[in-house]
Amino acid sequence: MHVRLACGFALVLASLNAAAQERIFLALPPAFDFESEASAKLRRDCALTERLSKQVLASVQERYPGTEAIDDWQSAGERPVVRLWITQLQPAGASSASHKDTLNRMGLRAELYEGAERRLFGDWRATSASHPGEGACRAFERIAVTLGNNLAAWVPTALRASAANRAAADAAAKDAAAKDASQ
Repeated sequence: MHVRLACGFALVLASLNAAAQERIFLALPPAFDFESEASAKLRRDCALTERLSKQVLASVQERYPGTEAIDDWQSAGERPVVRLWITQLQPAGASSASHKDTLNRMGLRAELYEGAERRLFGDWRATSASHPGEGACRAFERIAVTLGNNLAAWVPTALRASAANRAAADAAAKDAAAKDASQ
């Protein structure tokens, strides 16, 4: 029993180390989960998807230098790929509340895929106040930095969890095969 436990632990540690060295892909630009007049204007006027893509890629490449951007997430094959969606985009003053909203908001969802299988997802929201004399583009640039950093911090955890899940599933399959063979 102790040998099996030690072997399983070694397998998990090996898979975690492999995940740390793994080359990943980011499917960029991020897709939009919605469409609104305000989001279309921000996308056009601020080059929002391009700025967010650039920031996310730079942040993840700091931790994983081999990270590449790809247009078609399915072209990654079995390698890990992170797909992104912008889930909220609200400029200051666009709130339906009766008071004047001074915060710009953006939401980002990330999903880690390996092959065609979704392994994990993360979801973040960030806000930034508009400063006097500053347009919304600058506020959304700050938000992009925050969301890029959040995503970069999430990727190693997602890869480790995915590797541990794979290792556990492989160990369970081997145990089941050994049990079937012995009967």
